[in-house]
Amino acid sequence: MNANGLKMLTPDQLDRRTVLKGISLGAGAVVLQPFLNALAAEARGEAPPKRVVFFMESNGLYPYHVQPKGVDAKSSGKLVDLRLADLELHEAIQPLTPFKNRLGLIQKLSHKISGGGDHGKGYGGLGCFHWRRGVAGQTVDHAIAAAQPNIIPVLGLGVPPSSDAAFVNSVSASGPRRPTPMICQPDLAFRMLFGSVAEGDAKRQFQARNKLLDWCRSDIKRVQEILPSMDREKLDVYLDTFEQMRTRQDRINDIRDRLQANVPVIDKFETQRTTQRFEAQCAIAAASLASGLTNVVTIDAAGGIGAYHTWKELGVLKDGHAIGHSAEAPDSMEFAVKIRRFHAERVADLARRL
Repeated sequence: MNANGLKMLTPDQLDRRTVLKGISLGAGAVVLQPFLNALAAEARGEAPPKRVVFFMESNGLYPYHVQPKGVDAKSSGKLVDLRLADLELHEAIQPLTPFKNRLGLIQKLSHKISGGGDHGKGYGGLGCFHWRRGVAGQTVDHAIAAAQPNIIPVLGLGVPPSSDAAFVNSVSASGPRRPTPMICQPDLAFRMLFGSVAEGDAKRQFQARNKLLDWCRSDIKRVQEILPSMDREKLDVYLDTFEQMRTRQDRINDIRDRLQANVPVIDKFETQRTTQRFEAQCAIAAASLASGLTNVVTIDAAGGIGAYHTWKELGVLKDGHAIGHSAEAPDSMEFAVKIRRFHAERVADLARRL
């Protein structure tokens, strides 16, 4: 029995059916109103917010990985629309087979505007600009989030090669020079997002974060009062950032019961193994979407341009950089499929739970 009273859900239990069952049984861990409101809206014919997850990997997906078997890959010069239900998926994405009736593969799209391939596209991958310009504008994840606002517009989660990295700025931005940090440590993401309903250190750190934000806001305001008017304006953006962060913390606390109903298990959150960190980040993503913290999640599996993994847990003996430079070598082709299949398994797992 769980001593702290939290309703802990394992990844295979975290789905819509579990939530609805909790409502029908009157489970105390579930706040009825938000879910009943959503059901009522659906009954009225109102579409619920779309939930979107972006998976990013430097030089990760080869065209033939998303080419159904038996379909000619050569361009016909015209639009071809085929039913996936009648086709067999490539081995690299076969874990998505159960979802073929909901799956769409869009091919032959050009992204030349983001520049040459190099070792990743950075912000150009989700932006409509050359990657060498850096944080040049809003990326598509934030454009989607802006159309359906939530507590956290875009939740950024990273899985860089080093398990020591806490945050990276890599692929997502709300606007020019406004990157969205990717939270790279699952245990840190857990404390930041679910600390209000956790116990022990996670709860204390959430409360300490609130106190720190309050102190920072008051200190900035104090400094503003003694600065000349022309200099005060320079602090406005800085103050606004802390105001937004504190407001977000309050809004997270307001839905603490909904969070409590979707707290992810944390047995894999402190591991240094790449595959388990990836699985843990996906659990964080699913829990955040299910609890209504966000509608958009961006997961960066690389952690920046030129950052590559060696997926030893999958039996891969080359890092991603070496695989890319020998893409047609038999071992590289085998390794690439193993990595992509692992990614596809994570996507399929998210689809099952949401």
